[in-house]
Amino acid sequence: MAFAFTASLLIACQTTPKLPPQTPVQVDSVNVFSGEFQGRIEAYADVSGHLANSVSQIQEPRQWREGYRLYIEINEQLPAGDVAGATMMTPFKRRVPIEITGLAPGVYIVNVNGVEEHLEIDGAGLRPAEDRGQFL
Repeated sequence: MAFAFTASLLIACQTTPKLPPQTPVQVDSVNVFSGEFQGRIEAYADVSGHLANSVSQIQEPRQWREGYRLYIEINEQLPAGDVAGATMMTPFKRRVPIEITGLAPGVYIVNVNGVEEHLEIDGAGLRPAEDRGQFL
């Protein structure tokens, strides 16, 4: 009986490995696209880059705005513990919808983990700034 109690106490006291903090993914390129879908104007950022290793998982992107700058932060979560053989960087591609509801007309800078692209919103809708011959 004492052995069973001791064994169950040891099992209960085991700790699961703590997950490391999330880290920003390495972004190599960002392309901003816009268009109309079922009567709504939408914008997307096609992002490509590399994860730290093959077992990292991309987390849900976070977005915020400061004036005419639209920020998108994409982080990765490494697994808990040491994963042998998973140290090779892994390429990724991801399309991220850009939140544009309520934005005033103008040229916006879309920043994804430090890589920037321009997006213009005018009275007729929005489009990448280079489509109109304007580049900041």
